[in-house]
Formats: sequence, structure tokens, C-alpha cells
Amino acid sequence: MDLLSRACVSSFSLNIEFSPEDVASSFDAIRANIKVLEETISDLKSLSFSEVVTAADIQDYSSDNEFSVRDKVDLAFGGDVSIMTVLMSDLDRSLQGTQSCYSTDELVQIANTARPYDENGISYVVVGEKWPVSDEVICVEGSDGLYAYNVELLSSNFDSNSAYISKASSIFQRLIFHSDVLDTMEEIVHGKFSDYKGIITHALRVLNDVSLDLSIKPEDHESNINQIITRSHKLGRTIQCSRQGSNKPHFDFQLDGWDAPESVNCEFHQKINSNDTERLPRGKNVRIYFGLINHEERKLILVASIGKHF
Repeated sequence: MDLLSRACVSSFSLNIEFSPEDVASSFDAIRANIKVLEETISDLKSLSFSEVVTAADIQDYSSDNEFSVRDKVDLAFGGDVSIMTVLMSDLDRSLQGTQSCYSTDELVQIANTARPYDENGISYVVVGEKWPVSDEVICVEGSDGLYAYNVELLSSNFDSNSAYISKASSIFQRLIFHSDVLDTMEEIVHGKFSDYKGIITHALRVLNDVSLDLSIKPEDHESNINQIITRSHKLGRTIQCSRQGSNKPHFDFQLDGWDAPESVNCEFHQKINSNDTERLPRGKNVRIYFGLINHEERKLILVASIGKHF
């Protein structure tokens, strides 16, 4: 699984406010803010293609315009050591499982310069809106925003077919791609795959998004197809989906737990009738063929072919 993104956390990700007239309320508010950060980090860590990077100086970073977290707590509670201990313990716990190899200033510099990627193909986003970074740097509040940002990057980068599928396999982690899917991409008959990156990325996102909602009942095939079409429409463009009337393609898949490859009916297909700039000539349409199988009480989507119309 490729590492595609790093979400940066620092004192700019916290919103520490206090009222000298209401110490108890300030204490509860700061703890609540740290708890929100903890939940945000946990949510971001649910994406297998990303990691959370925390500024090593998150407690002590200060600038001409910003007190450090420790200084703010010290001012708010008159140097009360017990309160400082509780709040810093809360903060440390919220950051468990994150990387901390950069200072705040280094993260600011990296986020500003790694546009859209650093030399290793990793994008950087920030958590919190107070970061002193350029307007080009994306601020995320959770996994939904980071997922959407990586989908956007996928749709406009990676002209190499192999690089695209490698990244797509990481982002769309609920989909299973056939081992020969790269070969099928070479069978596009009008133009080349890079001409279709936007619309195909949209189509794959649709499948990934609906995968957990599809019914495992055999009589619900049409309902599942309608869910796929509806999701496509909600995401901004409507791609039709149907079952193959005849000449149903079958592909061999080898899944974890299977003793040997099994032939899967991959008659379901999304209809790509245009590339990213023009409608396709008659007879030169592109199709994304996939199979739907039941596995552990849910429907798996097996992407078999991204290319010609069978």
C-alpha cells in the first residue's frame, strides 16, 4: 500500500481559549478541544494511504504572534502544576500513533513547498485553519476531506498507467483490482488512458463509496446498480451502469482465503461514453467491468477491466 499523504498537526491545530474569570469552564473547554483533536487524528489514521505527522515541539512552539501551548495553559491557570500535568497528558495521549520527526517550522516549510507532492510523491495537508501557510495548502478536518483531496490529485496527475493504478489501489481501498487490469487499459481504442483520468477516477470513486452499502441479496442486483448511478449523480456527473446483455466477461480472481483462482462473472459495467474533453465516437466507448460477490456479509467489488467494450 503506497503512502500518499501526510496530515500535519501542530499547536496551530489546537484552539486554546481561556477566561480568567471562569477557570473551571476554561479547563473543560481546553480538554474538549484536545479531545476533538484526538478524534480527528483517529479518523485520519483510518485511511491506509496516509499518516499523521505531529510537530515535535507542539507543546513548546512559539512565535512573535503566538504563545506556546504551555505558556497559554500557564497564563490561564496561574502556573497550577497539576492542571498543566493533566492537560499535557491529555495532549500526549491524543497524539499516540503519530510521527513526530519535524518541528513546526519545518512542517510549515514542507507544506508550502511540497505542491502538490514532495520528491517522494507524498502530498501534505494541515489540520486546523490557523496555520501560517499559503492558500494553496489544503486544510482538512477529517478523513473525508483527505480522501476527497487525494481523489482530486489522482484525477489530474500520474500519466503513467502503472503509477495511476498503484495510487488508485491505495486510495480506493475497498476495491479489488484484477492483476491484469493494466493490460486492459492498453485496449482503449480512442486516445490513451490519460485522456480519461478524470472521468475514470470519478467512476472508481463511485464504486468505492457505495461498496459498503450494496445488498448481498441476489434479487437486489438492480437496486445495487441504481445505487451506483445515484452516487455518480451526487458526485457531479452521471455515469450509467448496467449488466452485460450477452457475451458476459469472466475473469479469474485469487482472493485471500481461496485455495485457487476462481472465475468471476464481471458483467456489471460503468459506461464511459466520453473522455475528459470530448464525447467518444460511436463504437469506441470505454467500459469499467466489475464483478460483485458476497464475502463476509458484504458485497465485494472486483474491478476486472478498464478499457474496451466487450
